[in-house]
Formats: sequence, C-alpha cells, structure tokens
Amino acid sequence: MNYNLLKGTIGAVALAVAFSACNNEEDPGTSKNAHFTEKHHYFTTESFNANEVQTAMIEMEDGDTLHFAEGTYEFTTSLSIQDKKNITLMGDGSTKTVLSFSGQSAGAQGILATHTDGILFKDFTIQDSPGDNIKVKDSNGVTFLNMEAVYTGEASEDNGAYAVYPVACKNVLLDGVYVRGASDAGIYVGQTENVIVKNCIAEENVAGIEIENCMYADVFSNTAKNNTGGILVFSLPGLEVIKNGMHTRVFNNTIENNNHNNFAPAGNIVGNVPAGTGIMTLAYQGVEIFGNTIKNNNMTSVAIFSWAALEALDPSRLYEGDDYFKLNMDINIHNNQIITEDGQFPNLTQSAIGELVLGINLYKVFPEFNKSISHILFDGIPLYVGEQDLTNLTINNNGDGVIFTNMNVIQAPNQEDYADDQAFLEAWQMSFDVSPFAIEGGYVGSEVTVSARAE
Repeated sequence: MNYNLLKGTIGAVALAVAFSACNNEEDPGTSKNAHFTEKHHYFTTESFNANEVQTAMIEMEDGDTLHFAEGTYEFTTSLSIQDKKNITLMGDGSTKTVLSFSGQSAGAQGILATHTDGILFKDFTIQDSPGDNIKVKDSNGVTFLNMEAVYTGEASEDNGAYAVYPVACKNVLLDGVYVRGASDAGIYVGQTENVIVKNCIAEENVAGIEIENCMYADVFSNTAKNNTGGILVFSLPGLEVIKNGMHTRVFNNTIENNNHNNFAPAGNIVGNVPAGTGIMTLAYQGVEIFGNTIKNNNMTSVAIFSWAALEALDPSRLYEGDDYFKLNMDINIHNNQIITEDGQFPNLTQSAIGELVLGINLYKVFPEFNKSISHILFDGIPLYVGEQDLTNLTINNNGDGVIFTNMNVIQAPNQEDYADDQAFLEAWQMSFDVSPFAIEGGYVGSEVTVSARAE
C-alpha cells in the first residue's frame, strides 16, 4: 500500500563577569568595574571584555549572581558553564540588556549550561546564535524568567533550531519568556521530568512550544501565534533518557493564526507539521487539552497522529525497537473554544503530511460540510490489546460546528489503483462521526509541581 499521498500534486549558560578582586565601594550602578561584592558580579558595556566572560564563568562560585547592565554585548564564541549550583544570570530587563551572538563563529550554542543545580536566567534578551540560543542539559532546577530568546531576521531554515532548549533535565520552569524565529521550536523541552511552561509568547517559529518525551508537563496561560504549529506534544523513538512521553496538560492557552510556512531544514521531524496546525500530539500517552482558545489555525485545530502513521507516509522512518510506544493513548480534548472565522483557507505550501491533510480538507471535508478545515483530526490508528481498544480518545464540549475527521489510515485504499489523487481520496472511507469518542471517562492529568527558583 502506497501512502505517499498527494506529494507534488497539490499546489547558555552563563552570563557574567568576575574581574580580579578589588575593594571598590562605589555604587554598582555607576561603577565601571565588574566586581562589586563577593557574590555579585556586575558587568557594564564600558568594562565589557568578551574574553574575560568565559573565565569568570569557570571561576565563579556556587550562589554567585552574574549581572549584565543595560546595553548590548556582542559575542563571537559560545559561552559555557558547568558544575555550578544556584547561579543567577541576569540583566536589567529584557528590553534593556541584549546578548547578541550574531557574529558568533565558534560553538553550537550561544550559552550552554551542563550539570547545574538551581540555575536562573532572567531579565535579558539573547539573540541570533547560529545554533541554539540557550541550551541547558543534565541539570536540575532550571528557571527561565522574564526574558527573550529570538532570531531577529526573517523566518528561515538558516536560523538556529531552538531559542530555549532545556533537555535531559529535571524540574524546569519557563515563566514570561518570549521566543521568535526558531527553525525547529521556539521553546523546546525534551526528555525532562517535571515541566511548567506558563505566561510565554511564541511566534514565527516552526513549532511555537514543543514538549518532547517528557514526564509530567503543564503548559498553560501561553500565547502561540503565527507559527507553523502552535503547541506540539511529541514522543519520538530512539531517545536515551526518556523513551516514551507521558502525562502532559495543555490548558488555558491562546493558540491562534498558526499558519506560517514550515521553514524547518530538510529531514527535521517538525518538518512534517502541517502549516496551519494549532495543537498536535504524536505518539503520546496521557494528554489533557482543555480550556484553550484555538482560533483561525487554517489546517486543523487539534491533530492526533501516531508514529505508525508517519511510518506509513515515509517508510524510511520505520522504527523496529521494542522500547518505544508508537501509538497515542489517553488523549482527552474537552472544553476548548475552537473557532475558525469565515474566509480561512488552508495554506497551500505544505509538508507531506500537510499535503495529505490539505487533500482531506479539500476532497472530503469540503464536500461534506462546505468548510475547508477539519478542526479535530485523528489518524484513526487504534491501540488494541487482544480485541480491546485501549486508545481512550475522548472529545467533548469544544464548541458548535466543530468538524471531526477520523482518517482511518489503516483502511486507506492503495493509491496506485486510482487515476488521480482526487479519485483516491474520494474512495478512502473516512468518518466524521465524533460520537464514539464523545464519552465519559477521559484522561485527567495531575497538577505538576516543579522544584525550581521562581525569582
């Protein structure tokens, strides 16, 4: 069976400086020295020496604060910090202190922090690293607070992959973070246990916010707009720390106008996300989606896909290991406000999956409903144990006029038997009946608590 449907047919770490010890007692706000107290290292544009920053990051002690005053600081190499506890890296405000890596010629990240405990990034902007702006790995108690991480140019595959990138951590908090322009995900939290993402804004990224292979994550009170996909909850195969993602709540967010062309580099998983996607889950176990305003995402508001569906579309992605769960289980979509205003039409520039969804919207949904969008889209691959279906997908109270499409991928006909894509899709028996899923007993997640610094 050929699932290559429709293809081609539808048109970091640480910010601060410690100079040699001195006894300067001047006001830190006016002094041109970088070192004011034993634990507080203050840095100004007048005293800035990029070569000394990395030395300071190596030599600083646990509990130190590294403080950049108002101004723009240019770096040409990556900064790194490791094996520190309770470090604070801060500026005078996200609109006042800017760390720029636009001239970076060495290093894969702007800032890289590893093996830290209780690290806090706050009150500055970091921008334009050719790689990731900030990456934190193998750390516990990581906080990003009231800051920005952006790529300032056009949305492009040449931009760095991740604006904020905590991975293989425990207890991660993002609060009041603005991200823009990432060619993979603006906020990416991967293989991490205990995650809170709140009060953040993500725009003009491929994925606005992505939770990947995490255990226990709450994503709430955020705004995702003008991305390719607003919020993604993905579980991918072959990862080392957390094999299968479980237990995520996505609630009380505003997810609107995520219709940007997908500009991920070729081969990236997020390159499969259809332009026009509000929320997408992939092979996750335990996701509760509720209380969100999901508006004017012109391909689909919520998509539920399995890794098995990706394999069907692209056999090169076949995963044969027995340590990974390819299907969705316990997905509860309820009490959201799903809105598509008149005049919304799908983006015609699409990935392979996007081309498939576009074809479904045009050749299946539109003739049925005179609308060109499927608000809730399920690939239709159930989880059977023996003869019992354990998928437990529940869909309730998401607004009037919401169109549900069950693709029934496993019952798709052979495309080679049909003269053209339209005939193929018209022969594909899909279902628009949500009633089998409008049942009680949906998955209810638990409130996540995070042990990380809040200020």
